[in-house]
Amino acid sequence: MPSSALGKYNIRETLKKVTVNSMEDVRAAALVIKELGDACGFRIGLCDDVASRDPIIDEHGNVLSKDIFGWTGEGERWWQQRNIALECPLVQACRYESEPIWANKDGFYGNGLNPYIDEIKLDTFFAERSSTKSIIVI
Repeated sequence: MPSSALGKYNIRETLKKVTVNSMEDVRAAALVIKELGDACGFRIGLCDDVASRDPIIDEHGNVLSKDIFGWTGEGERWWQQRNIALECPLVQACRYESEPIWANKDGFYGNGLNPYIDEIKLDTFFAERSSTKSIIVI
């Protein structure tokens, strides 16, 4: 990522903008996160609890992954997938790993991954279910 991509952002001011103290702050914070992702060429997907299918919403009940981040295509609305907790390898990886990781069709990568992560197969996930070639999970 070129350093100029984020050069216009003051880190302290940006952190204030993405700090959520109430439901009224959620949408504005998501818009800043989208802008940051766009500046870096990233497509952002937010989830606050991998154990729940409940999506992040704003104060009016709008699903932010759909309305702000544009996850509207076929198979992209993970919050509508009934068995996501049982079938999605990313959710499984989140159960085993608490540190940031990234993944592509060849596997998961990060610092000090545990052996359970190595057992998770991603080839069919990226070929058949993902609209991206790689994913960063934080």
